[in-house]
Amino acid sequence: MAARFPFPTVLVATLLVCYSLGGCNDGRENGSSGNPIPGDKIRAIVSVAPQADFVRRVGGKRVLVDVLVGSGQDPHAYSPTPSQMTALGKAHLLFTVGMPFEEALAKKIAAANSAIKVVDTGAGFDKIALQCDHPEHADEDHPAHGDEDEDGHEPDPHIWLAPIFIKAQAAHIEAALAAAMPEHAEEFSTNRAAFDAELDSLHAELSKQMEPFIGEQFFVFHPAFGYFGHTYGIEQVAVEIGGNAPTLKELATFIEHAKEEGVKVLFVQPQFDSRSAETVADALGAKVVALDPLARDVLPNLRRIADAIAGGFSDQ
Repeated sequence: MAARFPFPTVLVATLLVCYSLGGCNDGRENGSSGNPIPGDKIRAIVSVAPQADFVRRVGGKRVLVDVLVGSGQDPHAYSPTPSQMTALGKAHLLFTVGMPFEEALAKKIAAANSAIKVVDTGAGFDKIALQCDHPEHADEDHPAHGDEDEDGHEPDPHIWLAPIFIKAQAAHIEAALAAAMPEHAEEFSTNRAAFDAELDSLHAELSKQMEPFIGEQFFVFHPAFGYFGHTYGIEQVAVEIGGNAPTLKELATFIEHAKEEGVKVLFVQPQFDSRSAETVADALGAKVVALDPLARDVLPNLRRIADAIAGGFSDQ
């Protein structure tokens, strides 16, 4: 399945104009109007750890970055601590990515800091849906969420798990930082260009590594790796349906299909209790291998993910 890069290069200029005029601001003022930006630093907060790496890559020495969802925490059950709300009250920029908790958080932020600019790094391209393809899937088994698409599928927020989508996020980050600190816009542009080059190199490397497995399926418990699969022509098959626990019929269907495919590895996230995954793996005669989609060191982590998935294919 061929992936297409969702952001043409010329869009960066459009983003710069949009942010500088406040048009991408969700009605909020620029951070500099309510929280004066120090001479050479801007305080940014990101919802999940992978974004911290991107903001630091683009912002360099001009940014201070805090992360809301810490290492090992389940982002689906996240709620900000009092100290984090205090930090949000002092921040200039909040970078979001489409995680479910961000919508409720935005309301709390408005009360804590009306001047903060909220930047959706996933804006401007169509997100893929969380896997929702087991035959027994039914609406009554999986209640709808407010942000589902017209087919009732919840969008997948894990857009940082493929280099080409990271480039799209970096464009948003550069535009927001340049609008907040225009005197350093050239520095941000230079940083992003270097980051883009590194991402292009990684994409070429992973494409070559995954090429022998195009069309293959890899089996996971939680469907967090759809963008990786989409980009490199492999298919993620998840125990969970659209991020929800499966019914007994759905679980039986998954196990039957996985046995037919000779699955020897079931990938799990370290943020979740692995006992259910181990039960499924035992039924398959497979081993459980942890893959962390929320690792802070994103580029090395993408290599680890590729190595683990390739190794799983080799075991089958």
